[in-house]
Amino acid sequence: MSTAGNPYCELLYSEVKKLGHGVRAYSFFRACFGNYSIWHIHWPDHYIQRRILGISLSPFCLLHFILSLILCRLKGIKIIWTVHNLGPHERKDSWGYDLFFRIFTENVAGCIYLTESSRNKAIEAYPILKQKKWCLIPHGHYREFYPNTVVKKEARKFLNISQEDVVIGFIGQIRPYKNLPPLIKAFKEIESPTTRLIIAGNAYCTRTRNEILGLIKNDPRIVFHDKFIPTEETQYYLNSFDLVALPFSEILNSGSAILALSFNKPVIVPNIDIFSELKSLIGADWVHTFEGELSANHLKSAIESVGHRDKDQKPNLDFLSWDKLAKKTVDFYNEVTFVPPRSYKPHSSANSG
Repeated sequence: MSTAGNPYCELLYSEVKKLGHGVRAYSFFRACFGNYSIWHIHWPDHYIQRRILGISLSPFCLLHFILSLILCRLKGIKIIWTVHNLGPHERKDSWGYDLFFRIFTENVAGCIYLTESSRNKAIEAYPILKQKKWCLIPHGHYREFYPNTVVKKEARKFLNISQEDVVIGFIGQIRPYKNLPPLIKAFKEIESPTTRLIIAGNAYCTRTRNEILGLIKNDPRIVFHDKFIPTEETQYYLNSFDLVALPFSEILNSGSAILALSFNKPVIVPNIDIFSELKSLIGADWVHTFEGELSANHLKSAIESVGHRDKDQKPNLDFLSWDKLAKKTVDFYNEVTFVPPRSYKPHSSANSG
C-alpha cells in the first residue's frame, strides 16, 4: 500500500486488517522478498515529487518506480489505484509527470473510483483505464478519527468568537485551486457586522498567503489563522462554524466536504459533478450548491437555510462507514486477483460499478 500520510488510509486499512488481511507500507525490499498479491496505490505522483535540499529527484524516482512496476509484473503482484486525483494539484515538470502516468496507468490492474464523475474524468484523461477492472467505493467519513467532544460554546470561547455571530468557515491547507479569494470577496459584500469568516490553515506558498492577507486587511470580521491545524484542534474550528465554504475551482474528489459533514456542518460548494453526486446522496439541507462565481447572495441563501435547520440534526453517513468500505475493497482485491481454472467460462457482464 501507499498511505501518503492521509487519515483516509489509516481508517481504511485498520478495517481491512480486521477482515484478516495483512497490510504493510510499500517498499522495494518487501516487494522483492515478501509474499504479497496487491500493491494498492493512492497518490502515485508522490513517488516522483521527492526533493532533497530543493533539488528534484524525479528522474531517479521515476526509474525506481519503473523498476518496482517490472518487479511486480514478474512476481504477479496486481496494482490497484484508488483515484483520488489525476495528478498533482500544482503541476511541475510536465514531461516527467506525463511519462510517469502513461507508464503507471498501463500497468494498473484495477481502479477504485470514489464517484461516478471521477471515473468519467479519469477515462477521459487516460483512455486505457476503460479496459481495466474497476469498482465504485465512496470516500469514508471521519467521525471515528477526529476528536469531537467540545460543544459550540466551548469551541467559540477557545477561538474568541462571539456566541451570537454567524460564522462561515474554511479549514485545511490553502492552495490556489481551493479558490479562497472569491470567497473573501463575496463575504466582504455581506454588510452584517455579526457575520464572520474564519480561514484556518497554512498557505501552500507565499504568493497565496500574501493575496489573502491583502484581501482581508480592511475587514476585521475576517480572521486568518495561518498555521497548520493539528488533529486535536480541528474540532474547535469546525464546531465554531455554522457553514463551511469550499469554493474549489477544480477538484476530482473532496475529503474536505466529508470532513465538514462528519462534524455535522453543512457545506456550500460549486455545482460541479462531484458535489452534485454528494448532494443527491446526503441531501440539499447539507450540501448547498451555487452556479458560476460565488457571490454574497449565495452565502446569504445558505446561511438562511442553515438558520432554519434543527440544531441537533445530523447527516446520515452510515453508508460511508469504513467497515463497509473495507469489505467492498477486499471484495475488489479478490476480483482483481482471481485466477479462473482452465474450465472456467466467464460471464459476459461488464466490470462491476
